[in-house]
Amino acid sequence: MATGIPLFAGKEITESMTGEVQQTLAGEWISVGVSVAEVSGEEASVVFGVQWSFDGATWAVAQPDNVIGVLARPGAIVQRFTVKAPYWRIAAEVAGTNPFFRCSANALI
Repeated sequence: MATGIPLFAGKEITESMTGEVQQTLAGEWISVGVSVAEVSGEEASVVFGVQWSFDGATWAVAQPDNVIGVLARPGAIVQRFTVKAPYWRIAAEVAGTNPFFRCSANALI
């Protein structure tokens, strides 16, 4: 049976970041959902994605790219991924002038 994992809630993101390392369980897939409640800044946008690691220290983006989605206004996105390595984490790449995002993220593994 799949297990829900809270990744972060009400997190204020103003620059590119990575989340906490998660260990892949016995499943063949993970689903990640991101919700953006508040956005400000000039031409602010954020790209959420999943990074993978075989050792928990060296990180890579799988090809094709593991993008969860791009948000420039409040909204929510969910994406399902085939497991590619024993460890994973969510990453956010922020763009714009004075960007600010209030976000929450959860996973189903």
